[in-house]
Amino acid sequence: MALTLEHLDCRAFDGLEPVDPAWLEERDYWESYIAALYRSNGLPWSEADSNVDVWLRAPDRAPFIMMAERLLPALRAGRDLSRVALAIVAHWTPDLHLGTSVSNYLLHELGLETALGFAISERGLSAPLFAADCAERYLQPGQQALILIADQKHLLYRSPDFQPDAVRNSASLLLLERDGPGRPLAGYRRQLLTAGATVSDALGLLRAGWPAWPDAATLIADPALLAASGWRGPARPFDPAWLCSAPFAELGGVAGPAVLLQADGDAIYALAAGEAACG
Repeated sequence: MALTLEHLDCRAFDGLEPVDPAWLEERDYWESYIAALYRSNGLPWSEADSNVDVWLRAPDRAPFIMMAERLLPALRAGRDLSRVALAIVAHWTPDLHLGTSVSNYLLHELGLETALGFAISERGLSAPLFAADCAERYLQPGQQALILIADQKHLLYRSPDFQPDAVRNSASLLLLERDGPGRPLAGYRRQLLTAGATVSDALGLLRAGWPAWPDAATLIADPALLAASGWRGPARPFDPAWLCSAPFAELGGVAGPAVLLQADGDAIYALAAGEAACG
């Protein structure tokens, strides 16, 4: 039976954690940490790669737990969460508070003593789509899953693939249920971009080979992906600055069936959603 979306809350954040001048005393520690991290992965490192000073001094720091704290009251309001059996944190960027278990925080804060909690962080921007698939496979009838999607804009290192000025601190909280009354989520699919194939080709293969693709679906995707897709149906471009939360931030404004897309590397990832529940 269907997995359903019972709660969706997506928000962007500015600074949530004031800078502590004492952190600057730890600069050498963090420089050593990031250099060792690069070396352990067989990557070259130079001082020019460091972003530690900005990371320590940024006025708009937003740790994952602090974003979650602001999302939890709306989830809790008038809702019994005792059926939550799974809590997943899905993210692309690392948390500012390295080593902190955000999934354990959720389990403790909500009193979920028997639920399973873990993070998905090695799936790129498709992490929350994969998390929904994990929930679909794990949940038994009547059980619920909590997915916290979180990304923040400050890294310890510089990367040509990551521009902080083009990123927003953002987090989303989803409550999913097996066979609930909410919006049905019809499935997850990955479509490889084979050599020589266009995005339009891949999207055609995805649609043709996926029974879960809903009729008259609105395509929710990055503007560049939409432009390359050749899609002629209804579409809703998302703001890429929201990173993993981006497609979900747009889903709330689409009442009809939708397909959420994220492109990452050599594949397109999709999650199908039915019509929003009334009331």
